[in-house]
Amino acid sequence: MKISSPSQPGVSTPDSVPPIPRKRKAFAYTLMFYGFFLIAIGIAGFSNNPEKAKTALISGGTFGGVHLLWAYLWNRRNDIARYGAAVTLVMVLCASTWRTWASWQAYLDGDPSKKVVAFLLTAMFLGTLRVFLRYITLPKAPKS
Repeated sequence: MKISSPSQPGVSTPDSVPPIPRKRKAFAYTLMFYGFFLIAIGIAGFSNNPEKAKTALISGGTFGGVHLLWAYLWNRRNDIARYGAAVTLVMVLCASTWRTWASWQAYLDGDPSKKVVAFLLTAMFLGTLRVFLRYITLPKAPKS
């Protein structure tokens, strides 16, 4: 069912789709950039040590790709993106916190090869924390 828009007479708008707040809509782009960021961190980690850092490429590519999918679904107003983004952000935040701590411990214990890894993981942690904080401050989703 369509109703006439009060601000523009003669223009019909569907009554079942409320407008989405601007900050919520822009979060799709945050998820997209974050996905590319994770992929870049994975590539940089692999480039640093190709023999031992295959997991960096796999985890960066996997989680980066998942967040690109969440961005696509978020833009399509799919509810699974809202929950999936929250779960994967918490997962990456927990993993990057632990891995950052372990890398800095190894570097400070005298392993100079962990310096670049520690900086990359710190960047991943800070980027994830920023996206997570932005997620929890989003306005509520409009009821359909």
